[in-house]
Amino acid sequence: MSRNVDIAYELERIGKLYQLKEDRFRSITFLSAARMIRGSMDVQSIDPKSLTGIGNSVAEAISQLLATGTCDRLQDLEKDKNLVALFELTTIPSIGPKTALKLAKDGIRSIAELEQAILVGKIKKPAWLEAITFQKRKTVARQPREAVEPLVQALVQALSAVPGTLAVEPAG
Repeated sequence: MSRNVDIAYELERIGKLYQLKEDRFRSITFLSAARMIRGSMDVQSIDPKSLTGIGNSVAEAISQLLATGTCDRLQDLEKDKNLVALFELTTIPSIGPKTALKLAKDGIRSIAELEQAILVGKIKKPAWLEAITFQKRKTVARQPREAVEPLVQALVQALSAVPGTLAVEPAG
């Protein structure tokens, strides 16, 4: 997995947390940077400020993410537990930041509260209930890149050896 994917994931997380704070400018800034990083050359080999649209605050966040795996901005945002709970709602398919904010205005601030609201009929979204049920059964959580890298490399090597294979690139 590319280091760019990891950095882009964290920048997207920051952008979505800013969406939930209704800070449109910062949200757009970090979400745009995430898209740019995901599609650029290796982020470790370039100066982030050299990319169009990357300013000092985003470049600083990228540098901290590269050095430590986290950054001050993300840690500050995650101190707000209500914000983190709303972010968790966005893990349900078709619930983005705007829908999560709408749910919060209706008093629903967690996946458990959403599940209860659906079960009692306050909200009529059976697909959300199915997604919540699926998440509860899901046994594989997001794993650190370092933990899965040996398996990824073994798969790439094995697939590359298949006759007729032009290129194998890990993704996701």
